[in-house]
Amino acid sequence: MHLTLQRYDDDGHATLGKLFIDGRLECHTLEDTHREVKVPGATRIPAGTYQLELKPLGHSKFDDRASRELGAEHIGMIRFVDVPNFSEVLVHWGNYARNTEGCPLTGTTPDKDAECRNVVWGSMDAYRGFYRKVAPLLRCEVVMIEVIDEVNS
Repeated sequence: MHLTLQRYDDDGHATLGKLFIDGRLECHTLEDTHREVKVPGATRIPAGTYQLELKPLGHSKFDDRASRELGAEHIGMIRFVDVPNFSEVLVHWGNYARNTEGCPLTGTTPDKDAECRNVVWGSMDAYRGFYRKVAPLLRCEVVMIEVIDEVNS
């Protein structure tokens, strides 16, 4: 499995991207904006290639909601490994930059809010689809994600 997160629009508040699995568009993403100097919880991770892993079940504030949404399919949150100067970078749901906390959010539809800032809609639907394809593989395979900037940063 080859994952690619391709960032294409940074409005100075949030960054939109497309998440591909084996070359096929899986969902859209929303992340914080790029910053030269990291602001904790308000800066997107650097471009690069990262391994993904499962964070042990019961060790994330997102586990309860993920378990309600996915039932027994939820086996832990998907986490980026060894991101320089970042920790606990999880793929999760949310619609606005304030929901990201430095993490990529999933969405079915990219859009602009009333203030013309980047947002995504259909976040939980996109998360469920992504999670069901990727999480089971993390139990027995090494899964990498390539994060590419195609925006000015």
